[in-house]
Amino acid sequence: PDAPVAFQVILPFAGCIFLLHAILAAAFLVIPRLLEQTGVVGAAQGEFYLMSLLASLLLTVPLVLLVKPHKSVLIPVTGAVLVVASLIGLAGNKPALGVALALFFGGFNFLEAWLPAGASLASGRQRRGELLGAYSTAQFLGVFAGGAGGGLIAATFGVQAIVVAVGLLGVLLLAGVVYAASTQSATLSRG
Repeated sequence: PDAPVAFQVILPFAGCIFLLHAILAAAFLVIPRLLEQTGVVGAAQGEFYLMSLLASLLLTVPLVLLVKPHKSVLIPVTGAVLVVASLIGLAGNKPALGVALALFFGGFNFLEAWLPAGASLASGRQRRGELLGAYSTAQFLGVFAGGAGGGLIAATFGVQAIVVAVGLLGVLLLAGVVYAASTQSATLSRG
């Protein structure tokens, strides 16, 4: 694709990975504190994360296996919905936090695999390298923005405000994934 088309193709994917990593960084400014509030402290937090991560594989693996043969917009959107839905559970008790983390890790890990693959497929062979470079840059900028923005929000409005902020970012992520998946679908159908 020429430069304007290439920009239109990569922007949705780069925007999504930026948002996904901003959510990750900002959420993990508050999640350890939320776990402490429910009685999960010290080394028990590591165990809690591990169990949530293992449980998330029950979501991630089927999504990864389904996405390629079906090429449906619905499957990537499901990954984003998992991330957004998980943010609702952050305000809950210990079991709700466990479910929320499993949903988050499931959606996050699926999108972490689907987004670069989708960007690569949608970009075409000629511009793949430069477009994936832009994608990678957006990924690291998202971590920076999430950490810095989350810290600023916590300092200004309190730690609980981070949950609201990542929820809003999650809604943007969901919209971005819908757009990116439809972009990829349209690009692949053109050949």
